[in-house]
This record gives sequence, C-alpha cells and structure tokens, in this order.
Amino acid sequence: DEALEAMRARRPHLVLTDVTMPGATDGVALARRIRQADSALPVVLITGNPMVVAASIEFPLLQKPIGSRDLHAAIRRYLAPAEDGKVVSLFADRGRRGA
Repeated sequence: DEALEAMRARRPHLVLTDVTMPGATDGVALARRIRQADSALPVVLITGNPMVVAASIEFPLLQKPIGSRDLHAAIRRYLAPAEDGKVVSLFADRGRRGA
C-alpha cells in the first residue's frame, strides 16, 4: 500500500521489486496492482529463490545475485533509452575487457 501511495505522489519510470516481501503482499501481487493502476509502467521482479521460474510469472524476472551488467541491461531494456538522455551507460564499450 505504501509503494502504491508513493507512486501516486510521484510516478516512477520503472519499478524494481523483490518477489518476497514482508507483509501480506508479495512482489507479484504488487506488480499486478501496479499494472492495474498503470499498464504502461514497467515492473521488473527480483528473486533469490530458484523455485520462482520466469515462465510462470507475467513480469520480467532477475535472479539474485544480480551483477551490475545484468541490472544495467534490464534498466536499459525496460526504460527504452530515449533521446532525453536520462539513461546513461554505466559501462563504456572499451573492447569488453574484464567482461
């Protein structure tokens, strides 16, 4: 409820939420409520539970541990880096050393 209230006050461009959360609502239920309120707002779920399978959930899923490159790729994918310059690459393409 707090997350939805915060979203009404200031709409985010992307929501990242863990599947497992304290309280009665889990991340999947939250994502569904967000989709009902704003179907255009991208939601990406995060989990460390290997039993949660991406195919069984209607939202994109990142598995913990999440590397910075994977997180960066997910953010770029779901924010659709537009011409507004708000999405800046964290990694310079320098021959992909240390990838």
